[in-house]
Amino acid sequence: PSVHTLVLMPLPASARSKNGGLPQPSEELRRAFLLQSEDWLGALQQLVDDEVQKCRTELLREVGEKQLELDNEWRKLLAERELLAQERADVVVREESLEREKQTLQGSRSPSDVLDLNVGGQMTCSVRRSTMLLEEHSALASIFSGRWDNSLERDKSGRIFIDFSPDIFMPMVDFLRQKTIENPEDPVEPPEVATEKMAAFKRMLVYYNMLDAVWPRPEGRWEEAWGQIEIGEDARMITVSAQRDPYHAAAFNVLRLSRAGQPKWDLRVTKTRPDAPWYYDSFAVGIVKASDHNRPHDWKASYKDLCLNLRGGTSSSMSSGISSVDSTDMHGVMHAEQDSISITVKQEAEKLTMIVNNGTHLTTSVMDSDLRSESCCLLVAVTYPWIRIHLVSNSDGRPT
Repeated sequence: PSVHTLVLMPLPASARSKNGGLPQPSEELRRAFLLQSEDWLGALQQLVDDEVQKCRTELLREVGEKQLELDNEWRKLLAERELLAQERADVVVREESLEREKQTLQGSRSPSDVLDLNVGGQMTCSVRRSTMLLEEHSALASIFSGRWDNSLERDKSGRIFIDFSPDIFMPMVDFLRQKTIENPEDPVEPPEVATEKMAAFKRMLVYYNMLDAVWPRPEGRWEEAWGQIEIGEDARMITVSAQRDPYHAAAFNVLRLSRAGQPKWDLRVTKTRPDAPWYYDSFAVGIVKASDHNRPHDWKASYKDLCLNLRGGTSSSMSSGISSVDSTDMHGVMHAEQDSISITVKQEAEKLTMIVNNGTHLTTSVMDSDLRSESCCLLVAVTYPWIRIHLVSNSDGRPT
Protein backbone atom coordinates (compact mmCIF):
# COMPACT_ATOMS: atom_id res chain seq x y z
CA PRO A 1 0.00 0.00 0.00
CA SER A 2 1.06 3.56 -0.64
CA VAL A 3 2.36 5.62 2.24
CA HIS A 4 0.85 9.02 2.95
CA THR A 5 2.47 11.56 5.19
CA LEU A 6 0.13 13.69 7.20
CA VAL A 7 1.59 16.84 8.69
CA LEU A 8 -0.40 18.56 11.40
CA MET A 9 0.34 22.23 11.85
CA PRO A 10 -0.91 24.31 14.75
CA LEU A 11 -3.82 26.52 13.84
CA PRO A 12 -3.40 30.18 14.03
CA ALA A 13 -5.32 31.97 16.72
CA SER A 14 -7.62 33.53 14.11
CA ALA A 15 -8.74 30.05 13.06
CA ARG A 16 -9.89 29.06 16.55
CA SER A 17 -13.56 29.17 17.34
CA LYS A 18 -14.92 31.90 19.41
CA ASN A 19 -15.48 29.70 22.44
CA GLY A 20 -11.77 28.75 22.47
CA GLY A 21 -12.23 25.12 21.20
CA LEU A 22 -10.81 23.47 18.12
CA PRO A 23 -12.69 24.03 14.91
CA GLN A 24 -14.57 21.17 13.31
CA PRO A 25 -12.52 19.29 10.64
CA SER A 26 -13.29 20.20 7.14
CA GLU A 27 -15.07 17.78 4.85
CA GLU A 28 -11.92 17.44 2.77
CA LEU A 29 -9.89 16.41 5.83
CA ARG A 30 -12.52 13.92 6.87
CA ARG A 31 -12.52 12.27 3.44
CA ALA A 32 -8.71 12.12 3.41
CA PHE A 33 -8.69 10.49 6.87
CA LEU A 34 -11.32 7.92 5.92
CA LEU A 35 -9.42 7.06 2.75
CA GLN A 36 -6.21 6.60 4.73
CA SER A 37 -8.02 4.46 7.35
CA GLU A 38 -9.37 2.15 4.68
CA ASP A 39 -5.84 1.65 3.34
CA TRP A 40 -4.54 0.84 6.84
CA LEU A 41 -7.38 -1.58 7.58
CA GLY A 42 -6.87 -3.26 4.22
CA ALA A 43 -3.17 -3.70 4.91
CA LEU A 44 -3.91 -5.11 8.41
CA GLN A 45 -6.53 -7.52 7.04
CA GLN A 46 -4.03 -8.72 4.48
CA LEU A 47 -1.50 -9.40 7.22
CA VAL A 48 -4.10 -11.33 9.22
CA ASP A 49 -5.18 -13.34 6.16
CA ASP A 50 -1.57 -14.19 5.33
CA GLU A 51 -0.91 -15.39 8.89
CA VAL A 52 -4.11 -17.46 8.97
CA GLN A 53 -3.18 -19.07 5.66
CA LYS A 54 0.27 -19.80 6.95
CA CYS A 55 -1.15 -21.47 10.10
CA ARG A 56 -3.67 -23.44 8.04
CA THR A 57 -0.92 -24.68 5.76
CA GLU A 58 1.23 -25.71 8.75
CA LEU A 59 -1.66 -27.51 10.40
CA LEU A 60 -2.52 -29.36 7.21
CA ARG A 61 1.11 -30.40 6.88
CA GLU A 62 1.22 -31.72 10.47
CA VAL A 63 -2.10 -33.53 10.03
CA GLY A 64 -0.79 -35.10 6.85
CA GLU A 65 2.37 -36.28 8.60
CA LYS A 66 0.37 -37.74 11.50
CA GLN A 67 -2.00 -39.44 9.11
CA LEU A 68 0.97 -40.90 7.25
CA GLU A 69 2.42 -42.21 10.54
CA LEU A 70 -0.93 -43.75 11.50
CA ASP A 71 -1.25 -45.34 8.07
CA ASN A 72 2.25 -46.82 8.41
CA GLU A 73 1.47 -48.17 11.91
CA TRP A 74 -1.78 -49.65 10.65
CA ARG A 75 0.03 -51.36 7.80
CA LYS A 76 2.59 -52.74 10.26
CA LEU A 77 -0.19 -54.08 12.49
CA LEU A 78 -1.86 -55.71 9.51
CA ALA A 79 1.45 -57.24 8.47
CA GLU A 80 2.08 -58.52 12.01
CA ARG A 81 -1.42 -59.96 12.18
CA GLU A 82 -0.87 -61.74 8.89
CA LEU A 83 2.49 -63.00 10.17
CA LEU A 84 0.90 -64.32 13.36
CA ALA A 85 -1.85 -65.98 11.36
CA GLN A 86 0.79 -67.59 9.15
CA GLU A 87 2.81 -68.72 12.17
CA ARG A 88 -0.34 -70.16 13.73
CA ALA A 89 -1.07 -72.02 10.53
CA ASP A 90 2.54 -73.27 10.45
CA VAL A 91 2.19 -74.53 14.02
CA VAL A 92 -0.96 -76.42 13.08
CA VAL A 93 0.83 -77.93 10.08
CA ARG A 94 3.81 -78.93 12.24
CA GLU A 95 1.54 -80.47 14.86
CA GLU A 96 -0.27 -82.45 12.19
CA SER A 97 3.09 -83.51 10.75
CA LEU A 98 4.35 -84.58 14.18
CA GLU A 99 1.16 -86.51 14.79
CA ARG A 100 1.54 -88.28 11.46
CA GLU A 101 5.18 -89.01 12.28
CA LYS A 102 4.15 -90.36 15.66
CA GLN A 103 1.56 -92.59 14.04
CA THR A 104 4.16 -93.77 11.55
CA LEU A 105 6.62 -94.59 14.32
CA GLN A 106 3.95 -96.40 16.27
CA GLY A 107 2.62 -98.12 13.21
CA SER A 108 -0.54 -100.00 14.10
CA ARG A 109 0.42 -100.14 17.77
CA SER A 110 -1.94 -98.78 20.39
CA PRO A 111 -2.14 -98.93 24.20
CA SER A 112 -4.58 -101.85 23.85
CA ASP A 113 -1.94 -104.03 22.17
CA VAL A 114 -0.73 -107.18 23.88
CA LEU A 115 3.05 -107.55 24.05
CA ASP A 116 4.71 -110.95 23.93
CA LEU A 117 7.90 -111.02 25.99
CA ASN A 118 10.80 -113.39 26.38
CA VAL A 119 12.10 -112.70 29.88
CA GLY A 120 15.76 -113.54 30.27
CA GLY A 121 15.44 -116.55 27.98
CA GLN A 122 13.85 -118.43 30.88
CA MET A 123 10.15 -117.78 30.48
CA THR A 124 7.66 -116.07 28.20
CA CYS A 125 4.71 -113.88 29.14
CA SER A 126 2.12 -111.61 27.58
CA VAL A 127 1.19 -108.21 28.98
CA ARG A 128 -0.95 -105.32 27.83
CA ARG A 129 1.02 -102.43 26.38
CA SER A 130 -1.08 -100.05 28.53
CA THR A 131 0.28 -101.77 31.64
CA MET A 132 3.86 -101.06 30.58
CA LEU A 133 2.89 -97.45 29.81
CA LEU A 134 1.30 -96.82 33.21
CA GLU A 135 4.20 -94.67 34.50
CA GLU A 136 4.23 -92.35 31.50
CA HIS A 137 7.41 -90.45 32.46
CA SER A 138 9.50 -93.59 32.91
CA ALA A 139 12.03 -95.14 30.55
CA LEU A 140 9.92 -98.30 30.65
CA ALA A 141 6.97 -96.45 29.11
CA SER A 142 9.23 -94.92 26.47
CA ILE A 143 10.69 -98.29 25.46
CA PHE A 144 7.25 -99.89 25.02
CA SER A 145 5.47 -96.81 23.63
CA GLY A 146 5.55 -98.26 20.11
CA ARG A 147 8.07 -95.79 18.73
CA TRP A 148 10.91 -98.29 19.02
CA ASP A 149 9.12 -101.57 18.29
CA ASN A 150 11.09 -102.10 15.08
CA SER A 151 14.42 -101.67 16.88
CA LEU A 152 13.69 -103.79 19.97
CA GLU A 153 15.64 -107.02 20.21
CA ARG A 154 13.50 -110.12 19.60
CA ASP A 155 13.89 -113.91 19.78
CA LYS A 156 13.33 -116.34 16.94
CA SER A 157 9.59 -116.37 17.62
CA GLY A 158 9.35 -112.58 17.39
CA ARG A 159 8.94 -112.02 21.13
CA ILE A 160 10.55 -108.91 22.61
CA PHE A 161 13.63 -110.02 24.52
CA ILE A 162 14.04 -108.74 28.09
CA ASP A 163 17.59 -109.07 29.35
CA PHE A 164 16.64 -109.43 33.01
CA SER A 165 15.89 -112.60 34.91
CA PRO A 166 12.22 -113.37 35.64
CA ASP A 167 12.70 -113.24 39.42
CA ILE A 168 13.35 -109.47 39.27
CA PHE A 169 11.45 -108.46 36.10
CA MET A 170 8.16 -110.24 36.77
CA PRO A 171 7.63 -108.65 40.23
CA MET A 172 7.70 -105.26 38.50
CA VAL A 173 5.22 -106.42 35.85
CA ASP A 174 2.87 -107.86 38.48
CA PHE A 175 3.15 -104.61 40.47
CA LEU A 176 2.08 -102.61 37.39
CA ARG A 177 -0.79 -105.01 36.74
CA GLN A 178 -2.09 -104.37 40.23
CA LYS A 179 -1.65 -100.63 39.78
CA THR A 180 -4.04 -100.64 36.82
CA ILE A 181 -6.88 -101.68 39.14
CA GLU A 182 -5.69 -99.84 42.24
CA ASN A 183 -8.08 -98.20 44.69
CA PRO A 184 -6.67 -94.79 45.68
CA GLU A 185 -7.67 -95.47 49.28
CA ASP A 186 -5.82 -98.79 49.24
CA PRO A 187 -2.49 -98.25 47.41
CA VAL A 188 -0.63 -101.24 46.00
CA GLU A 189 2.23 -102.36 48.20
CA PRO A 190 5.75 -102.62 46.70
CA PRO A 191 6.54 -106.09 45.37
CA GLU A 192 8.20 -108.67 47.56
CA VAL A 193 11.64 -109.60 46.32
CA ALA A 194 14.11 -112.01 47.92
CA THR A 195 16.71 -110.24 50.03
CA GLU A 196 19.59 -111.54 47.91
CA LYS A 197 17.86 -110.19 44.78
CA MET A 198 16.96 -106.76 46.19
CA ALA A 199 20.11 -104.97 44.97
CA ALA A 200 19.62 -106.29 41.42
CA PHE A 201 15.91 -105.41 41.56
CA LYS A 202 16.66 -101.81 42.54
CA ARG A 203 19.29 -101.49 39.79
CA MET A 204 16.70 -102.64 37.25
CA LEU A 205 14.17 -100.11 38.58
CA VAL A 206 16.75 -97.34 38.24
CA TYR A 207 17.45 -98.48 34.66
CA TYR A 208 13.74 -98.25 33.81
CA ASN A 209 13.30 -95.05 35.89
CA MET A 210 10.73 -96.87 38.02
CA LEU A 211 12.23 -96.54 41.50
CA ASP A 212 9.96 -93.70 42.57
CA ALA A 213 6.93 -95.52 41.18
CA VAL A 214 7.60 -98.61 43.27
CA TRP A 215 8.87 -96.85 46.40
CA PRO A 216 7.58 -93.27 46.39
CA ARG A 217 9.70 -91.08 48.61
CA PRO A 218 7.81 -90.17 51.79
CA GLU A 219 8.22 -86.47 51.01
CA GLY A 220 7.14 -86.92 47.38
CA ARG A 221 8.71 -85.14 44.44
CA TRP A 222 8.11 -81.85 42.62
CA GLU A 223 6.45 -81.71 39.21
CA GLU A 224 5.70 -78.54 37.21
CA ALA A 225 2.26 -76.99 37.72
CA TRP A 226 2.59 -73.69 35.81
CA GLY A 227 5.10 -71.04 34.79
CA GLN A 228 8.86 -71.41 34.47
CA ILE A 229 9.44 -73.26 37.71
CA GLU A 230 12.95 -74.67 38.14
CA ILE A 231 13.12 -78.14 39.71
CA GLY A 232 16.35 -79.52 41.18
CA GLU A 233 17.95 -82.67 39.79
CA ASP A 234 16.68 -84.77 42.69
CA ALA A 235 13.16 -83.26 42.29
CA ARG A 236 13.24 -82.11 45.94
CA MET A 237 13.89 -78.36 45.44
CA ILE A 238 12.06 -75.67 43.47
CA THR A 239 12.85 -72.03 42.67
CA VAL A 240 12.43 -69.46 39.88
CA SER A 241 15.07 -67.78 37.71
CA ALA A 242 13.52 -64.30 37.57
CA GLN A 243 11.13 -62.06 39.49
CA ARG A 244 7.77 -61.45 37.83
CA ASP A 245 4.20 -61.25 39.11
CA PRO A 246 3.43 -62.88 42.48
CA TYR A 247 3.23 -66.66 42.27
CA HIS A 248 4.17 -66.70 38.57
CA ALA A 249 5.48 -70.29 38.77
CA ALA A 250 4.38 -73.30 40.81
CA ALA A 251 4.90 -77.03 41.32
CA PHE A 252 2.90 -80.01 42.56
CA ASN A 253 4.20 -82.37 45.18
CA VAL A 254 3.16 -85.62 43.52
CA LEU A 255 2.34 -87.61 46.61
CA ARG A 256 -1.10 -87.21 48.04
CA LEU A 257 -1.90 -86.15 51.59
CA SER A 258 -3.00 -89.33 53.31
CA ARG A 259 -6.49 -89.24 54.79
CA ALA A 260 -5.39 -91.12 57.90
CA GLY A 261 -4.57 -89.24 61.11
CA GLN A 262 -3.34 -85.68 60.63
CA PRO A 263 -1.57 -85.57 57.25
CA LYS A 264 1.21 -83.03 56.88
CA TRP A 265 4.03 -81.85 54.62
CA ASP A 266 7.36 -80.61 55.94
CA LEU A 267 9.21 -77.97 53.91
CA ARG A 268 12.38 -75.96 54.40
CA VAL A 269 12.43 -72.52 52.78
CA THR A 270 15.87 -70.94 52.30
CA LYS A 271 16.94 -67.49 51.13
CA THR A 272 20.07 -67.22 48.98
CA ARG A 273 20.31 -63.41 49.34
CA PRO A 274 21.20 -62.40 52.92
CA ASP A 275 20.14 -58.80 52.23
CA ALA A 276 16.69 -59.74 50.90
CA PRO A 277 13.79 -59.54 53.38
CA TRP A 278 11.06 -62.09 53.89
CA TYR A 279 8.04 -60.89 51.90
CA TYR A 280 4.48 -62.03 52.47
CA ASP A 281 4.32 -63.21 48.87
CA SER A 282 7.68 -65.03 48.89
CA PHE A 283 5.69 -68.22 48.33
CA ALA A 284 2.18 -69.60 48.75
CA VAL A 285 0.70 -73.04 49.32
CA GLY A 286 -2.56 -74.69 48.39
CA ILE A 287 -4.07 -78.08 47.64
CA VAL A 288 -5.60 -79.66 44.55
CA LYS A 289 -7.72 -82.74 44.15
CA ALA A 290 -5.82 -85.91 43.23
CA SER A 291 -7.10 -88.25 40.53
CA ASP A 292 -5.26 -91.26 41.94
CA HIS A 293 -3.03 -92.07 44.89
CA ASN A 294 -0.24 -89.60 44.09
CA ARG A 295 -1.00 -87.28 41.17
CA PRO A 296 -3.17 -84.15 40.80
CA HIS A 297 -6.33 -84.46 38.76
CA ASP A 298 -5.53 -83.82 35.06
CA TRP A 299 -2.29 -82.11 36.17
CA LYS A 300 -4.19 -78.82 36.24
CA ALA A 301 -4.07 -76.02 38.81
CA SER A 302 -4.30 -72.23 38.93
CA TYR A 303 -3.68 -69.25 41.20
CA LYS A 304 -7.17 -69.80 42.64
CA ASP A 305 -5.98 -73.07 44.22
CA LEU A 306 -3.48 -71.23 46.44
CA CYS A 307 -4.71 -70.77 50.01
CA LEU A 308 -1.94 -69.44 52.27
CA ASN A 309 1.11 -67.21 52.14
CA LEU A 310 3.25 -65.79 54.97
CA ARG A 311 0.51 -63.31 55.88
CA GLY A 312 -2.43 -65.67 55.79
CA GLY A 313 -5.03 -66.09 53.07
CA THR A 314 -3.69 -65.19 49.62
CA SER A 315 -6.97 -63.65 48.45
CA SER A 316 -7.28 -61.36 51.47
CA SER A 317 -3.70 -60.10 51.22
CA MET A 318 -4.01 -59.32 47.52
CA SER A 319 -7.41 -57.63 47.82
CA SER A 320 -6.31 -55.50 50.77
CA GLY A 321 -3.57 -53.87 48.75
CA ILE A 322 -0.69 -55.31 50.78
CA SER A 323 2.49 -54.92 48.73
CA SER A 324 5.83 -56.63 49.01
CA VAL A 325 7.38 -53.45 50.41
CA ASP A 326 4.76 -53.37 53.18
CA SER A 327 5.70 -56.89 54.25
CA THR A 328 9.44 -56.34 54.79
CA ASP A 329 10.74 -58.40 57.74
CA MET A 330 7.21 -59.64 58.44
CA HIS A 331 6.81 -56.97 61.15
CA GLY A 332 9.62 -58.53 63.16
CA VAL A 333 8.36 -62.12 62.96
CA MET A 334 11.19 -63.10 60.61
CA HIS A 335 14.16 -60.80 60.21
CA ALA A 336 16.09 -60.45 56.97
CA GLU A 337 19.20 -62.05 58.44
CA GLN A 338 17.29 -65.30 59.07
CA ASP A 339 18.34 -67.39 56.07
CA SER A 340 15.86 -70.27 56.39
CA ILE A 341 12.51 -71.15 57.93
CA SER A 342 10.73 -74.42 58.53
CA ILE A 343 7.20 -74.86 57.24
CA THR A 344 4.67 -77.55 58.12
CA VAL A 345 1.48 -77.74 56.09
CA LYS A 346 -1.40 -79.68 57.65
CA GLN A 347 -4.79 -80.62 56.32
CA GLU A 348 -6.97 -80.64 59.42
CA ALA A 349 -10.68 -81.27 59.17
CA GLU A 350 -12.11 -78.40 57.10
CA LYS A 351 -9.02 -76.18 57.05
CA LEU A 352 -5.46 -76.00 55.76
CA THR A 353 -2.90 -74.85 58.34
CA MET A 354 0.67 -73.63 57.83
CA ILE A 355 2.99 -73.63 60.84
CA VAL A 356 6.05 -71.35 60.57
CA ASN A 357 9.15 -72.21 62.62
CA ASN A 358 7.06 -74.45 64.86
CA GLY A 359 5.30 -71.38 66.21
CA THR A 360 3.20 -69.05 64.10
CA HIS A 361 -0.01 -70.67 62.80
CA LEU A 362 -1.67 -69.45 59.61
CA THR A 363 -5.01 -71.03 58.76
CA THR A 364 -7.40 -70.86 55.82
CA SER A 365 -11.12 -70.48 56.01
CA VAL A 366 -13.33 -73.50 55.39
CA MET A 367 -12.20 -75.40 52.30
CA ASP A 368 -14.44 -76.60 49.51
CA SER A 369 -16.27 -79.81 50.32
CA ASP A 370 -14.63 -81.78 47.49
CA LEU A 371 -11.18 -80.94 48.91
CA ARG A 372 -12.25 -82.12 52.34
CA SER A 373 -13.56 -85.44 51.04
CA GLU A 374 -11.05 -86.28 48.29
CA SER A 375 -7.37 -87.16 48.24
CA CYS A 376 -5.31 -84.06 47.55
CA CYS A 377 -1.85 -82.96 46.41
CA LEU A 378 0.19 -80.10 47.78
CA LEU A 379 0.68 -77.06 45.51
CA VAL A 380 3.45 -74.48 46.09
CA ALA A 381 4.04 -71.26 44.11
CA VAL A 382 7.20 -69.10 44.21
CA THR A 383 7.66 -65.38 43.47
CA TYR A 384 11.32 -64.42 44.00
CA PRO A 385 14.48 -66.02 42.53
CA TRP A 386 16.32 -65.99 45.87
CA ILE A 387 13.74 -68.32 47.44
CA ARG A 388 14.38 -72.11 47.51
CA ILE A 389 11.75 -74.56 48.75
CA HIS A 390 12.94 -78.02 49.76
CA LEU A 391 11.01 -81.16 50.58
CA VAL A 392 12.04 -82.60 53.93
CA SER A 393 12.08 -86.24 54.99
CA ASN A 394 13.88 -88.24 57.62
CA SER A 395 14.31 -91.31 55.40
CA ASP A 396 13.51 -92.44 51.86
CA GLY A 397 11.38 -95.39 52.96
CA ARG A 398 13.18 -97.81 50.63
CA PRO A 399 14.63 -101.16 51.63
CA THR A 400 18.40 -101.43 51.73
